[in-house]
Amino acid sequence: MKKVVTMVIVAIACACHHETEPWNESAKEKEVAMYVRTSSSTSTRPPAGFQLFLFDSQNQLTAYSIPSSGISQDNPFQVEIPEGRYTGYCIANSDEPDAWEYTAGSTPSKVFISLQQNASFRQEAGDYLLGKSEFTVGSKNTEPILFDVERKVGCVRVIIENIPDWMNDLHIRVANIPPKMNLLGKYSGETVTVTKAANQPDKTGRSVTNILVFPPVKSSTLTLAYKAGVASENTPAHTIDSILSNRITEVRAIFGSPENTRQIEFSTKISEWDETIIREEDWYIQLPEVPCEGKGNGINLVQNGSFEQGNDDEIPPGWKLDGGGSDRKVNLITSPVLDGKKAVRLGGKTYLYQDIEVTAGECYQLHLFVNSPSDEIKWRHWGTWMAGTANLNSEAIRSSSYRYRTEGYEDVYAGNIFKAPAGATKLRIEIRSYSTLTATQEGLFIDSIRVEKVE
Repeated sequence: MKKVVTMVIVAIACACHHETEPWNESAKEKEVAMYVRTSSSTSTRPPAGFQLFLFDSQNQLTAYSIPSSGISQDNPFQVEIPEGRYTGYCIANSDEPDAWEYTAGSTPSKVFISLQQNASFRQEAGDYLLGKSEFTVGSKNTEPILFDVERKVGCVRVIIENIPDWMNDLHIRVANIPPKMNLLGKYSGETVTVTKAANQPDKTGRSVTNILVFPPVKSSTLTLAYKAGVASENTPAHTIDSILSNRITEVRAIFGSPENTRQIEFSTKISEWDETIIREEDWYIQLPEVPCEGKGNGINLVQNGSFEQGNDDEIPPGWKLDGGGSDRKVNLITSPVLDGKKAVRLGGKTYLYQDIEVTAGECYQLHLFVNSPSDEIKWRHWGTWMAGTANLNSEAIRSSSYRYRTEGYEDVYAGNIFKAPAGATKLRIEIRSYSTLTATQEGLFIDSIRVEKVE
């Protein structure tokens, strides 16, 4: 059973956090008390922070940030505004200044709160509650203005079971989510993917994670991203049919199959949310293969990996130059050397590579030593899994950004083991130099490249 809970907040300070037009300076201002109220279950905690948007009869906007400090059961928050007719909007749990988009002339439909971005990921929404009130401020106003607020986000509760011990860095991605909401409670913008780290499993081995999102217009998809060793992997996508505001949509994701997965009962205690849970059909995920373990068999699949063959004025035998490297500057050197008596120096924009035959599903240990003595040299290692001439997902064996100085020779792969993806027939080992140095003795030094099959 629901009951109405009234929350009253006193504002220690009211400040506009975006530039808006001031009220008419000649108008007489009156102090007005305002309440916020929500319908919820019996255990209600006050929201943390408010944004108040007031539009006068001329559609002139003034915005206030109401801090969550000073919460009192005896005092409403106070604002001073001129007498007149107003339409007000109040959003609770919305005190992130960077999340708001509007200008001085914005109408309610053009005032947005947006999902925040952290690095390359969109973060989940806040627990946003929205209310509207139309009121008149006169010379004899005594009654406070009331905002009845309603939750405008939905909750995706992801319960993950049978998580393999070797799986780490587990994240949940919910796709097809609107990125913003206006004061009318309408969601818009090109859809985005919200990402959140999965909570650690409890004593029963279950990970339970709640993700707050703006409800999508149509169905959404759920994907689990994780690391197997150093390789980044994703599960197949799972469709979520319904995500609704003020509702919990529960998805139970189980690694394995219904036949080998233990069925367990569950119960949920709901606080501050509508008591109706939308229960999705259980999502059984085929258990991924155990990541590669062991070490290389000692047989180097790279031809001339230490560059002992060849002469100074030719491309080392077994190696090729990619046409994307326009300078094509490569020389054999005798110092600095890591293995044997020779190494190779790359200058300018030069891409050196070798294709190696591999078998899909097999594991390979990689070594590639690079010596970059100058901050003026930028470079990348650019490994590629290939199915014939088609490139496959190779993020795990590539540098995601430019690299610069090293302390002597550095193994960019650190002897890590990688599994050839489905369909792979070749592994391209490639190093790319982007140096602008002109001295013949300067450049990027490469030595001791090894690819060994893991038995």
